Amino acid sequence: LYTAQERNLAGYAQLNMGNDAWDGTVGLRVVRVETRVAGPEPSGIEEIDAGNSNTNLLPNASFRWRPSDEVQLRAAVSKTRTLPTFA
Repeated sequence: LYTAQERNLAGYAQLNMGNDAWDGTVGLRVVRVETRVAGPEPSGIEEIDAGNSNTNLLPNASFRWRPSDEVQLRAAVSKTRTLPTFA
């Protein structure tokens, strides 16, 4: 029997800026993930007791420009991270 644990810690900071013609947002998410796997129970199979941790910086930015009352131009970029699901 193996056991696995995962702990996530995250924080986010955001800066909004702009005026009547343009606006934008810049942000940064910091994510720390710690994992630990142990096992198996005594069964003759080699025992595991290992852990790992990593920290990711995930920036994002969006921008909107209104050249006229009828037109808006938008752009955005971001870095994301997807963790596997264990079900």
